[in-house]
Amino acid sequence: MIRFFNKYKGFAECAVSAKLNYRGALLMNIVNSSVSLVASLFLWNVLFREQSVISGYSRDDMIVYLMIVFLMQATLGNDTEWEIAGAVLDGSIIMDLIKPINFQTRCLFQTMGASAAEGTVAALVAGTAAICLSNLGKYAEPKRCILLLISLILAFFVKFCISYLAGLCCFFTSNGYGVIYMRQVITDIFSGALLPLSFYPEWFEKIAKVLPFQSIMYTPTQIFLGKIEGAEAVNLLLLQLVWVIVLWVFGYFFFRFAIRRVTIQGG
Repeated sequence: MIRFFNKYKGFAECAVSAKLNYRGALLMNIVNSSVSLVASLFLWNVLFREQSVISGYSRDDMIVYLMIVFLMQATLGNDTEWEIAGAVLDGSIIMDLIKPINFQTRCLFQTMGASAAEGTVAALVAGTAAICLSNLGKYAEPKRCILLLISLILAFFVKFCISYLAGLCCFFTSNGYGVIYMRQVITDIFSGALLPLSFYPEWFEKIAKVLPFQSIMYTPTQIFLGKIEGAEAVNLLLLQLVWVIVLWVFGYFFFRFAIRRVTIQGG
């Protein structure tokens, strides 16, 4: 196990160093996410002037919901897809193929390093905003906080796996823009990043809950807000774990299939 981590930790360290060296880009990513967050806060603040509860959510519930969504979006963007797409399209992926490493694991550790840097800043922003704008104390029970942490970790792996699969699709396209933006839109809609799934029609909510996307945003927020508790919360955590395993295994075999079709032009 120690040998395994020593083999891949360098990729995480390099990703952290890259983020810290390009602090301007890191801050711009946080600012871009913050602008969207502020716009959402203003919108919901207006809506809650007319009524105190909307589809089972109070004003404090919605603020905390938005903060968790902001944290996840700022922590794990679409860098994974762009890097895979760039490596495939310019031929530099051949350097990874000839190294004695697992490409999927390498991408994971690199993403973990980048996300650690972005996530630290995002957590400070989200935590400060939640404390200032809502009654965060009523949610911060030790049990909920522990379940939230576990759920966020599993959500990270689910989103990485989905992003990794989207990046691999670039083996079959001439550019990555369409695939990456389509993945982003689908994830935002079905994960509950735009609206809690309970706001959608019942038929749409049922479809979303059988897909892996809801494990990214909706599950952590429902657990922390106390809308899902006890055995049901544990079952959702297990479902997140199942999706991690299924998507990771699928990504492993999909990569093995995809590299058989790669053609390096130049480079």
